[in-house]
Amino acid sequence: MKNLMRIISLLLAIAGVLVIIGVSFEAGYDYTKFANKIYTIISNNILPLISIAICCYCLERNDENYLVRVIPIYMLIPIVLSFIITMFQLDSEALIKLYMFFSGTFNGITILSIILLVRANNKISTIIKYILIGIIVANVALTIYAQIKVYLFNTLPNVYGYQNYGGFNFSTLEQTSKFIAKAYSVTNVGQIFALLLLFITNYAFSDKIELETEDIDYEAIKQDALNAVNIQMQQKYNPKPQEEQPDRSASQKGLMNINNQLGQNSNVGNVKERARTTNVSGSSLENLIPLSNGPVINSTVASEQQPQQVEQPQTQEQNNMQQQQTMQPNLDIQEQMRMKMQNQQNNQNMQ
Repeated sequence: MKNLMRIISLLLAIAGVLVIIGVSFEAGYDYTKFANKIYTIISNNILPLISIAICCYCLERNDENYLVRVIPIYMLIPIVLSFIITMFQLDSEALIKLYMFFSGTFNGITILSIILLVRANNKISTIIKYILIGIIVANVALTIYAQIKVYLFNTLPNVYGYQNYGGFNFSTLEQTSKFIAKAYSVTNVGQIFALLLLFITNYAFSDKIELETEDIDYEAIKQDALNAVNIQMQQKYNPKPQEEQPDRSASQKGLMNINNQLGQNSNVGNVKERARTTNVSGSSLENLIPLSNGPVINSTVASEQQPQQVEQPQTQEQNNMQQQQTMQPNLDIQEQMRMKMQNQQNNQNMQ
């Protein structure tokens, strides 16, 4: 559509220049005759050109109505027919009748194009807009009816031999033409008043909020806009460093740290088995609570950090030595070292 309008605008500009030159200067008979033909084409098709211009304005403002795309193509057909008939001086009856059919719809299509300019913003304007469209449809229907009546009058035979009715037995062309002329006059007056009311009421009863320019503080609006732009620039080019949160969800087996004790997989407070009740019968708790005689070894850490050693069966002699060590915790240090070295030598001999 845009490329088509570019071609039309170029041709229209060339035609305007040629007509102006023919009117302003005496360029000879042939050129004057050619300029007069161009002027005749433009003057006979001024309403289609206005409709095309209005539809181009609607397309420029991104109007989604399909009529603004159909009307320019429809109006180009009579312009092309007029150009062919005028330039080549054709007397073809079929082309002339076809052009006359299109010319009968010029007024309605042009008014419809003007209606598309108005975007009704209230109920009154919407009602007037629909009334205008109804009047246009009525005009088009009357035009089609008149042409069909003429065709039937000239084509159908006079069955009953009436002298005043020609080839059509229902009514004369004179009666039909009077009715259509009266209907045209009524609808044309209605179109003019309805079109004026449409533009006036669309503004008078508008639902938009009107602001007085004197009440607007342009300096404050400008300052707010500058502040908003500065904040956006600061956030874009000088972003604040984000604090990295420690990952507490990872759980490490064995070692106790803050990650596996306070994270999602923390085992703090988890109970593996229920507590058992025990009746204390003796006077001492030594029978119930096992007490170790040496340092407590973290078997979990040792099992992960060092490879597990193969347990070897202890001999009776080694058991005796261990019992002696446990029974004699207060021996001399040198004696303890000697016994330890002897145990190591015995272990090597056993291996």
